[in-house]
Amino acid sequence: MSEATKSQFWSDFDGTAVEDLNNKNPLHWRRNVLKTRLKGLAGYVEFLQGIQHQGVEVAGIVSRRPDIAIRRNATARSIAELGLGDFFRHPEQIVLTGSEQGKADHVVKQSRDVNIGIIDDKPHRIGPALLGALLRESDKSNGNHKLSLGVVNHEHSWEQTVSFLNDVDESSLEVSISEKLGSYATLTSQSDFRFRFTIVQLDPYSLESGKSFAEHINNL
Repeated sequence: MSEATKSQFWSDFDGTAVEDLNNKNPLHWRRNVLKTRLKGLAGYVEFLQGIQHQGVEVAGIVSRRPDIAIRRNATARSIAELGLGDFFRHPEQIVLTGSEQGKADHVVKQSRDVNIGIIDDKPHRIGPALLGALLRESDKSNGNHKLSLGVVNHEHSWEQTVSFLNDVDESSLEVSISEKLGSYATLTSQSDFRFRFTIVQLDPYSLESGKSFAEHINNL
């Protein structure tokens, strides 16, 4: 990343870039376990092009897949098969962490220096992990972390987002939800605004929805 880079974009993989198959379906079990022959989500390439169009760096994929050879090879193979190699050219752009918390820790550490956007299809899982990482990291660094979670558009996306926001409202965390307008919310620390964490419901993938999310990241 160059010193001039202002903003970075990270993407989850399963359910975000490729289909997330139901393990309970015996027809899907082998493909899901081996992570092979997974279909790409419609419009994802155009979305990434929109991100780049606004000058945001497509930094990489960050996934809860375990960092073992079979998963790393399967991820690299999917990237090649789906024509994503122009965006994710280098091995260090594929970050396999083994957990939602590992994903969150990686992304939040990057937010020390630049505005960060991440897209994910499971806000009720990655949201709490990101918030916890922001609280810990801002305590250590006394920095002004700026992070946006773009929630992938699907039939349960808003329901899952509201569930996460309600849990924050009912918790004892020193966090304020300062904006909660339709498909958009902002979370900040109550005491000193050491971080700004926005949650955005994405429109279906397209060049324009990529541009829109990138503009939001730039303006954090």
